[in-house]
Amino acid sequence: MNPFLDKDNEEVIKYFKEEIFQNQRIDFQIIAGDASARRYFRLTSSDEKFQPVILMVSGNEDMEDIRSHIECYNFFKEIGVNIPEIYEAVVDKGYIVEEDVGDLSLHFFMDSGGASKNFYRYYKNAIDQIALLQNSFEHPEIVHSFSHSLPIRRRFTEEKFYEELKKFFEFYFIRYLNMDIPEREDIENVFYELSKELVEIPLVPTHRDYHSRNLFIKTGNLYVLDFQDARLGPPQYDLVSIVYDPYVRLSDNVRKELIEYYKKKVYFSSTPSFFKNFDNYLVLCAIQRLLKAIGTYAYMYVERHNSFYLQFIFNALRDVENFLGGSKRFSVLKEYLKEARAKQNSMRF
Repeated sequence: MNPFLDKDNEEVIKYFKEEIFQNQRIDFQIIAGDASARRYFRLTSSDEKFQPVILMVSGNEDMEDIRSHIECYNFFKEIGVNIPEIYEAVVDKGYIVEEDVGDLSLHFFMDSGGASKNFYRYYKNAIDQIALLQNSFEHPEIVHSFSHSLPIRRRFTEEKFYEELKKFFEFYFIRYLNMDIPEREDIENVFYELSKELVEIPLVPTHRDYHSRNLFIKTGNLYVLDFQDARLGPPQYDLVSIVYDPYVRLSDNVRKELIEYYKKKVYFSSTPSFFKNFDNYLVLCAIQRLLKAIGTYAYMYVERHNSFYLQFIFNALRDVENFLGGSKRFSVLKEYLKEARAKQNSMRF
């Protein structure tokens, strides 16, 4: 049982100061997390010997969140993905102490003028990290060693994809926009067919939430964070997550260049079958991923009263509508997305 579940931040800080750090002169700064229940604190001290660290406290009832973080950390570390070091992990207490990589996310870097600088190297490095994940399947000893670990044992399923799309429908169309949708069954059938097709793609290790707010820059190096939900998924999934990221709207030319760069970095790019259906699977992954993101943004507003993410819905809508194009199979969904965009345009938040 999580000992911090019902405690506010001040109670959590008090516990760590007294019980863990024995009243050492350590300052706790509350850090705003992203769209999760986890809580983060930056620990600093006037003592020069004390290096700043990040304290992550689980927000879940049980400790699976911490166990998952540790298992995924071990896998990512083994294959060379650049992630913060873990200094201490205490599963039964529900917390992890890890390396502090600062506050400069790739999103903040781009939002504060990075787009006018040499940002390509960070995005190409982000693709390099994806390639490390996917190319790990080229090494049988790694696969064997981690065969029972969550990043390989856990996987996207038809049910998981469908569940995320239904969450989009419920929280965006119904609870946020209060839309009347008589063709709900037709849309759910579209979601079902999309989910079914996505799991037909040969699966590889994926980060699962690979966007600019989970990538941080420290001393010129790119660090990958929030990897605890890693699982097997379609090769294009992480790629579309960063290239069609609602937080940072890249130009079409940049997107094309990054996709081509990705194709050259992954080991299975040498097989003809990889290219045969690449574009089709990329479109399907992008549609699912973008709708999932919109559903998450709406959920954060409806359930947690957090309006910050609403501003990124328009970026996701524009991209997903482009991917839907003139395809008849998605016509009913595109019709309601167009209505949703018009309705949201008239709203103020």
